[in-house]
Amino acid sequence: MKFDNYLQEKLKNPKLKKHFEKYDLPVRLALEIVRAREAKGFTQSELGKLVGMDQSAIARLESGDDINPEFKTIAKIEAALRPHFVFVIGEPKKLAAA
Repeated sequence: MKFDNYLQEKLKNPKLKKHFEKYDLPVRLALEIVRAREAKGFTQSELGKLVGMDQSAIARLESGDDINPEFKTIAKIEAALRPHFVFVIGEPKKLAAA
């Protein structure tokens, strides 16, 4: 089962959905890293080697446990997962209207 399908199923639970929305930004970042890594066909270890991190650091990012990663870390991950990594801070509809 792909992660996106798994997430949609789990978000049917109102408690989980409320928690998910509370931690929206770190959770969206974590989910995008997982989605892009899977799209590239990388394991956590392979991505870690490309960006100079160990597998456990990638796992912390993907689990949302690291809710305040440095920008340079995100930039390295984006470069390794390009063109699959796309992350927007804020809601795209609100940004387009601004």
